[in-house]
Amino acid sequence: TMQVLDGKSIRKLCAKNEALAKSFRDIILRRDFKKAVVSATGRDFPQDEAELRQIFDIVNDGSDGKIDFDALRKFVTQWDSEYSDEDIRSMLASLNLSSSG
Repeated sequence: TMQVLDGKSIRKLCAKNEALAKSFRDIILRRDFKKAVVSATGRDFPQDEAELRQIFDIVNDGSDGKIDFDALRKFVTQWDSEYSDEDIRSMLASLNLSSSG
């Protein structure tokens, strides 16, 4: 059987397991990035490569072909100004699935 955990139970588990805590944080940061994209575009999150390229170009701000810290911070804080620099660095790391920098 599957057990549903409440927030308090999840926080306890995360306090005991750093890898689990990092995984939850990555999921939350990716979800927040998707929310920022939806908010910025007024559309559902892109599903095909052409739409994803459009979002990349919006976030990248015409730069060097990579989304860097400053570009991501500018994009995300337009949606929610409460993000700290550490949050943005963590979000950038969680979105960098290829570890390409």
